[in-house]
Amino acid sequence: MTAPIFMSENLETTNCLLCGGAETQVLVAVPETPARIVRCVHDGFVFVNPRYTTRAVRELHTGGWADLQKERFDIFRRKILEAEAAAIKRVRPAGGKLLDVGCATGTLFDYFAEPIWELYGLDLSRANVAALRTRINVRASEGQLSDIHYPDKFFDVVSMLDTFYYVPDPRTELREIRRILKPGGLLAIEIPGFNYRFLRNRGPIAFLLNRQWTTFDPASGHLYYWSGKSLRALLEKAGFRVVKVVAQQASLGRGGIWRLINDLHFLLARTLMSISSGRLSIAGKELYLAVNDPVSAAA
Repeated sequence: MTAPIFMSENLETTNCLLCGGAETQVLVAVPETPARIVRCVHDGFVFVNPRYTTRAVRELHTGGWADLQKERFDIFRRKILEAEAAAIKRVRPAGGKLLDVGCATGTLFDYFAEPIWELYGLDLSRANVAALRTRINVRASEGQLSDIHYPDKFFDVVSMLDTFYYVPDPRTELREIRRILKPGGLLAIEIPGFNYRFLRNRGPIAFLLNRQWTTFDPASGHLYYWSGKSLRALLEKAGFRVVKVVAQQASLGRGGIWRLINDLHFLLARTLMSISSGRLSIAGKELYLAVNDPVSAAA
């Protein structure tokens, strides 16, 4: 993936998404760049400021990198996506129409092969969409969600896996998802674990693993650092009700002793999340399953 140059013409300043406040504390400052990860002093929401513009985010995801994505998903993500598909089907066993937003080359669809599922994929990358269209059972579209104009109350499940932190306007995105989901339909959002990211990517653990005191990358395009609290708040305001939170492993990029450590960490994280009913997490990834609540008055 080739990132847009992290220069002023590709950047914009923003306020807290949740409360609109401008008062923040700097959590991470990346040397030799304007990048700052900041926390709102009013509600604790963590985000990048200044951040990429919507145009720059789109540029980040429209390059021809399908081969890289396929390798990444096959090596690092396949086991995680299989587990997340199983979690979705436990909540929604009856099947139906599934839309995966930001679906890359469609690895998730390998686990929804039953005839009861009707599969739709959406991605910004033209190369990814071309790869999707080689799958005879997937209806693929290129663009952002707002570009496609899916019918009202059309889908039974919408998934956004390891994608939601790229969305410049999450409120508008959730309103559109709620419009196209049937009443009682399921939204599946996977985010990187907030506590895990800050333990893993800065300080002694980052130095031990990567010989750097921070591995936060301003060119990654991540706009938000969702915690369970902030994501729940946004989902509830948008008219969704969280019904389950599932701990998942961090991407499985290393073998040997590192894979064993990853597995042991995941066992501990899953136990902690289970006994706390999803409120405490050190998981590498977290899957939030929320239903479109027909009686909720969305903000």
